[in-house]
Amino acid sequence: MKAVLHRRFEGQIRQATVSKTATGKFYISFLVETSELVPAKKPISESQAVGIDVGIKELVICSDGERFENPKNYRKAEKKLSRMNRWRSRKKKGSANRKKWNKKVAAQHEKISNKRKDMWHKISHELLSEYDTICVEDLNVKGMMQNRKLSKSIADAGWGMFFTMLNYKAAWRGKNILTIGRFEPSSKMCSICGVTNNSLMLKDREWTCENGHTLDRDLNASVNVKRIAFQKITNTGGLPGINACGDEAIVSSAKQEAHGLQA
Repeated sequence: MKAVLHRRFEGQIRQATVSKTATGKFYISFLVETSELVPAKKPISESQAVGIDVGIKELVICSDGERFENPKNYRKAEKKLSRMNRWRSRKKKGSANRKKWNKKVAAQHEKISNKRKDMWHKISHELLSEYDTICVEDLNVKGMMQNRKLSKSIADAGWGMFFTMLNYKAAWRGKNILTIGRFEPSSKMCSICGVTNNSLMLKDREWTCENGHTLDRDLNASVNVKRIAFQKITNTGGLPGINACGDEAIVSSAKQEAHGLQA
């Protein structure tokens, strides 16, 4: 079987896992133990920190005003997928034609998944290259998926993948992730005067507080996420919200993948 090595690694191989995708591609994932030291954490300062809020129209809204648009990969391919599924349904079950169309549909889903993964890799890399501390909200993504009107859009966005990447990349680079509670009023509180608007609805993308401050809902939320995260540090005198690997580890394990191509 021919193989394309994704990367070279040194160290003692502890485990190797072989998997196969629905499109017939093979992957082997090596768990390797190395003697590399885990980087020491960067100092936490507001000047080198950013608060982020995730959304559907715009994937990530940063407290410094930077925004990352949502390419909506699944939504754009939805009509094509629907058409391909109709063509597949017309083929006899168990036939060679049915198997061929099963592979075509799987390839389209894999293409969408790869685009989403590539997008989140680029966004997480950019944020962690620019900032030493990322402030995020502890979202209940699984619970939010229960909303039948938003579940497809949330799944298309892939927020869970983004938070996973942020955490392990922050550990690799010695960066910090500060997490605030999901019930903090980040989007309903005015970031200028602190007034809370409990009547704010999901459809309200802009709102004006009782003191006359007009706010963009998502940008306001990202500013509040950063403010609340640093308030907790000040109030507790510690860093209870940091979600990353500790500094004391001496031996690190890295998951590295080599892509195998079926002969």
